[in-house]
Amino acid sequence: MKTFAPLLFLSLVPFCVYACSSDPEGTTDGGVDPGVDSSTTLPDGATLEDGAVADTSIPPLPDGAPLPDGAPDPNPLAGVTPVVHLAAADIQLMGAQYIDGLMFGDGALFFTDPFAEASTGHIWRLPRVGNAPATVRPSARTVGLCFDKANGGSMVVTETSPSAIARRKPDGTTREAIAGTFNALALNAPNDCVVVANKGIYVTDPDYLGATQPKERVYRITGTPAVVTSVAEYDRGKHPNGIAATADGSTLYIGLTGEAEIVKVALGADGTPMGAPVAFAKTGPAPDGIAVDTEGNVFVATQAGVEAYSPAGQKWGTVVLPGTQKATSIEFGGADNKTLYVASLANGLGGAGSPAIHKLELRVAGVN
Repeated sequence: MKTFAPLLFLSLVPFCVYACSSDPEGTTDGGVDPGVDSSTTLPDGATLEDGAVADTSIPPLPDGAPLPDGAPDPNPLAGVTPVVHLAAADIQLMGAQYIDGLMFGDGALFFTDPFAEASTGHIWRLPRVGNAPATVRPSARTVGLCFDKANGGSMVVTETSPSAIARRKPDGTTREAIAGTFNALALNAPNDCVVVANKGIYVTDPDYLGATQPKERVYRITGTPAVVTSVAEYDRGKHPNGIAATADGSTLYIGLTGEAEIVKVALGADGTPMGAPVAFAKTGPAPDGIAVDTEGNVFVATQAGVEAYSPAGQKWGTVVLPGTQKATSIEFGGADNKTLYVASLANGLGGAGSPAIHKLELRVAGVN
């Protein structure tokens, strides 16, 4: 959720623009499917020689071995095409200018608009009841949301004005402060969060709004009153951003927007990190929201689209969004938890005012 990343940085990123029609299935005017990027990069990271054609009759496994007869394709993006869930025009009619912080909980999809009402922020719930306004307004410029099943189905919010971690009921009626400082200094600008059962709340804290801390960090928050500890720290400009955990809570994934990289941290049984973060995968430009499925595949929203990686960090491919939409946030949800919702902006951050939500119907359920 790089809501506050400098616009100049993103304006320098070379984007590939795909012209598309209004076909809800996302096909282009020329009939080219803007779905899975079928470039010459194979799942094991190898590339084809010039003029060679990939054998798509037997999809390779990440280690290069062919699939057994009758086995399902392990590539979670195989055959996946983005479908419009909420069009930009409909979002604009609601009054939202920006979408970030997707969260599925309490049977609904939530998102944040930190720029609403002169950047005091809104939190929205979908579907709405009639033309109900935003669930929380103002929202202390909340950027990230994560669902906390163990605490009555509440949502944890990352607020940036002032910087704090808080808890709210899904209906927005109450707010409970959790934490706002580390080492007696205010947090930078809490961005994304994930609740790991019996281990704590994990929060990224980049310095998009300026630094109040000497480092950008990932924090773990436990107990009442809250105890805030550092999981990882980075020099300014690395921008720890998206964050997600595996189904068993043993591994934490962190996106470094400034490095175009995902790192991972092993968590002990009590939730403490078992060492420093290690490299997981290099990604497309500006990695943002992260999600994980129950088979351990890792999905990340980048300016290239929605990328997927095997548990070993080998790239499966990229689902490209229609037109100039650039992914910002992703979240599993739906009745069977196999729908991956994708928030996006036209032309990335430069497209504030043209947000949309797409969905990818996947074979495997996600973690949330």
